[in-house]
Amino acid sequence: MPVKRLTSIRIFAVWLIGFGLTLVIVLLWHELLMVFVVNTLGWGRYAVPLVHITYYCGAGLLWVAFFIIDMEYLNRSVREGRLFEAASITIGAQLWLIALGQAGLTLYGFFPADALGIALIGGEGLAGAILLGLAKYWKRRPNGFGRLDGRK
Repeated sequence: MPVKRLTSIRIFAVWLIGFGLTLVIVLLWHELLMVFVVNTLGWGRYAVPLVHITYYCGAGLLWVAFFIIDMEYLNRSVREGRLFEAASITIGAQLWLIALGQAGLTLYGFFPADALGIALIGGEGLAGAILLGLAKYWKRRPNGFGRLDGRK
């Protein structure tokens, strides 16, 4: 039974990391949308509150749907012995979305294009690519890392 509790803790840890990264994605892409609406489209003060409300309603619904689907995906992956693969796919894709959002805000001039900002964008993109590459590598292995519950 200790292995089952440990598995639940690992699922919760992956879910919690995904929760935090998704919160960053929602807030970062909101800023990117607002910069686009104000700077590129030139919408005035009456349209911006409507965009705020529409974005947060839509993003909130997508966020809830993502966590329902992600939790089921993680639970199924644990039963199949593929938690590391599922976690690296989820977290790698989220890191890529964060890097793309930061790159967009840097191109708009919202974030400074200094060495630290570029290194952060590159590091997030590289970490996401490494995680997605590891997931592809684990998928090709017949047994992945092996089952973590001790069964063969």
